[in-house]
Amino acid sequence: MKDCLDCQRWQDCIGKAWYEYADIRWCPYQVVWIWRNRVTLLKGRWVDNPDSSSYTDGGIQTSYSHEASFVKPELIIGEVEKRMESLTRDARDAFMDAVDKEYEIGDYSPPAYRVLMYLKGHRRKKVSYSEVQAAKNYHISMIKTG
Repeated sequence: MKDCLDCQRWQDCIGKAWYEYADIRWCPYQVVWIWRNRVTLLKGRWVDNPDSSSYTDGGIQTSYSHEASFVKPELIIGEVEKRMESLTRDARDAFMDAVDKEYEIGDYSPPAYRVLMYLKGHRRKKVSYSEVQAAKNYHISMIKTG
C-alpha cells in the first residue's frame, strides 16, 4: 500500500486502519477514520496505533513538542465538525449512519456518498452543502431539458 504522503488520487487508495497526524490529507478514507474515532479525538488524544506494541523503553526524551498533546487531535476533529455544520440534518444523518455502520465507501447510500465527497479535500468548501446540491440539481435539470 502506498504511503498517504505519496497518494495522488483517493480512488487508488484502499485506506488504512490507522493514520498518524502527518498522514492526514483529507481523503475520504481519512475523513471516515476521523469520524469513527471522534470520541477519542474529542478527548484530546490521538488514536493508538493497533499495530504497535504498548511497550516503551522508558528512555530519555530527546525532543520537545511546541504544543500541547491535545492540540492536533482537537484541530482534526474540530475541522470535520466545522465542515459538517453546513450539512442539512438529513445529509448529516445519512453520513453518520453509513460511518457508524462501518460500511465500505462503495456501499454508501447516494446521500451519504455525496456528503463524504463534500467533506473531503484539503480545504474547507466556500459554499454550503445545500448550495452545492442545488447547483448539481440545476445542472442535471439543464442536461435533461437541454
